[in-house]
Amino acid sequence: VEPWLPLKAHTHEIEYAIGNKLRRFADIIYSGFQTRHFIDGCRWAVRAYDLALALHQKKKYDVILSRAFPEAAHLPAMKLAEKTNVPWIANWNDPWDFLRSGNISGNLRDNLSYVSYRFTRDVTRKASWHTFPGERLRKIMCSYLELSVINRSSAIPHIALPMHKKVTSKEKVKLFKLAWDI
Repeated sequence: VEPWLPLKAHTHEIEYAIGNKLRRFADIIYSGFQTRHFIDGCRWAVRAYDLALALHQKKKYDVILSRAFPEAAHLPAMKLAEKTNVPWIANWNDPWDFLRSGNISGNLRDNLSYVSYRFTRDVTRKASWHTFPGERLRKIMCSYLELSVINRSSAIPHIALPMHKKVTSKEKVKLFKLAWDI
């Protein structure tokens, strides 16, 4: 629906059979080894990576953007950036659950499972740049990530359409550009 209809040609959905318990288990093992991360969503991520790589081979990308949560959304981007050396921006849309719940203890490793911590550490180290929807969230989350992330990150406010206003594709919009030297 408008105003997102112009993006339809550039939107790709990942579909695959859920399968019975044995098939899912085998697929999780396969996908985990393929991605080197046994996180929720690794089955989707390995398929999204395969599609992204095929699309990149048709038309080379200048930059890779990913957003979390769920955390698996960063996984195909990380693999694609590793394979192609295309710069990757990891966007952290929301705080971790432990920050929302208030059950905070110590450092990031104390608050996440080992699997989630290991994955987050890889995203932290491998992304070229990190973005957050606000400066406050950026400072809080960077305090749990490696210290270097604060110097490789920006706050870019969420852009939201007013709920009371209908927008048509014919309306003029201001151009939003991202650029940086690597």
